[in-house]
Amino acid sequence: MSAPIVVLKLGGSVLTGEDALATAVHEVYRHVRQGRRVLAVVSAMSGATDALLQRGRALDGEDAPHGLAPLLATGEAQATALLVLALERAGIPARAMEPHSVGLRADGPPMDATPYTIDADAFRRAFEFAPALVLPGFVARDAEGSRVLLGRGGSDLTALFSATALGAERCVLVKDVDGMYDRDPHTPGPAPRRFSHVGWHTALSLSGVILQEKAARFALDHRRPFEVMALGRRDGTTIGDFEDRFAEDDAPTRPLRVGLLGLGTVGGGVLRRLAGAPTRFACAGAVVRDPARPRDDAPPLYADVRELLAQRPDVIVEALGELEPARTWVAQALEAGVHVISANKSLLAEHGPELAALAHAHGVTLADSPAVGGAVPCMELTRASAALGVTHLEGVLNGTTTFVLDRVAEGDDLAHAVDLARQAGLAEADATLDLDGTDAAQKLMLLARAAWGVDVPLEWTRSGGLTDLDEAWVRTEAGQGRRVRLVGRAQLDQRGARLALGLESLDPDDGMGRTRKSQCALRILRSDGTLVSTIGRGAGRWPTAEAVMGDVLLIEDLCGTAHEQRPQPTSAPGAETPPTEPS
Repeated sequence: MSAPIVVLKLGGSVLTGEDALATAVHEVYRHVRQGRRVLAVVSAMSGATDALLQRGRALDGEDAPHGLAPLLATGEAQATALLVLALERAGIPARAMEPHSVGLRADGPPMDATPYTIDADAFRRAFEFAPALVLPGFVARDAEGSRVLLGRGGSDLTALFSATALGAERCVLVKDVDGMYDRDPHTPGPAPRRFSHVGWHTALSLSGVILQEKAARFALDHRRPFEVMALGRRDGTTIGDFEDRFAEDDAPTRPLRVGLLGLGTVGGGVLRRLAGAPTRFACAGAVVRDPARPRDDAPPLYADVRELLAQRPDVIVEALGELEPARTWVAQALEAGVHVISANKSLLAEHGPELAALAHAHGVTLADSPAVGGAVPCMELTRASAALGVTHLEGVLNGTTTFVLDRVAEGDDLAHAVDLARQAGLAEADATLDLDGTDAAQKLMLLARAAWGVDVPLEWTRSGGLTDLDEAWVRTEAGQGRRVRLVGRAQLDQRGARLALGLESLDPDDGMGRTRKSQCALRILRSDGTLVSTIGRGAGRWPTAEAVMGDVLLIEDLCGTAHEQRPQPTSAPGAETPPTEPS
């Protein structure tokens, strides 16, 4: 069963810096965690095309379009690389695609060519190795292999052309405005109104700035529905076979108030992400061991959760990594009617059912996605599979041991490999729970609970870790092209759920054997015989923070609080201000 595909076009006007790049990463991640594959089509970062065009014109580039076209294309290449790096940092496997590698061909003038073919199978092959692909928009190759451009706003056309070839479930053009409007807001008269739905002909009549006219014409000719919305928004304008409809007036909104339990590796990462969207999120404060200790850019600090609850947060993120006071404080938050997100697999493994019951009793959510696999959507995939029936699941569930085992395979002794993991932010000062298998066993318990609603005692689960590691064996297997991994397996049969954990030597072509650095992997066999899997970076600040933010956004939707302040069109109807030669 192939995963549905979503095409996201990320315009240069929204790729304005590190914070916007982080939001773009999450725009990709929220689809990946739902089991979709994402093709991100990117334009050059804001201002990059103008700067390149100025340099090209200084060299009479207007008279040499075959030289100017490849120069301008470097802006898209840079944006592609940056987004891939940002996705990988967040734990989301990503690959950069090139127009020539996917057979994107176009003919016509070098600065205003029209695509005529693309190799959809090239994307499908790449999706077997990464859930997110990034393709430069605006750029193609002609029949001779030279770079050509698709005209002003050409990334729109790249996205729609690719979505049509791939049979994508959705094609979303992400702009600096949240949809298409009926009129230019800068002209005298009443305020412009945003469409919720428009027909293709209306979209064509409004195209020109926010939407490339060639792209609108292509969508009409091929009956290709698509959407226009702002970065981080859930609503926009849907274009297709519709009667024109205006959006309802938005109710006043406020930022989602988020409280933090702990400001360590995970809590600090979440704080950075919240600060990147100040109109959308507000940090209500953080509970730390020593509130008096000076900290840079810290929110209000408290010593007890009751002080934080007095600030009326909508949701609390628990990232303490210990049973107490985490259990007590989470229970107090739930009893106060506050949603909770926990990255604490020890807490959830031991007290998850009672805390879930408490959340249910008070009408709030206890979210747990960050507890297993960081940004790897292990819990989401397991819960989705549970609805269809799960017979077997297996995985490499501890990213720290993946890193350590690879270092040992390369010649480091175990103690030094663990020190390197600490330096990389992958292991705590006391790495016992990683090394003895407890961490992986707890995650396996949580997955079994999500799959079958059963609890298996921890002592029945753990059969070994790295404590007595045979380092010579690890290196021998590596010399034979194999990788040693700490593998957890769970199976449901007539005797109930059986869980096992231990070191195994894996073929690198195996899904779990492909893990590297700090990656985790999960593979699930469903009752209908289908096999689904996921892989990605499962340890560290940013992957876990990304998973937390995924749950934060779900709770944001539940609370119906805030979103980014609605951007307004800047020139033509529903328009973003174009660069001199936009992509």
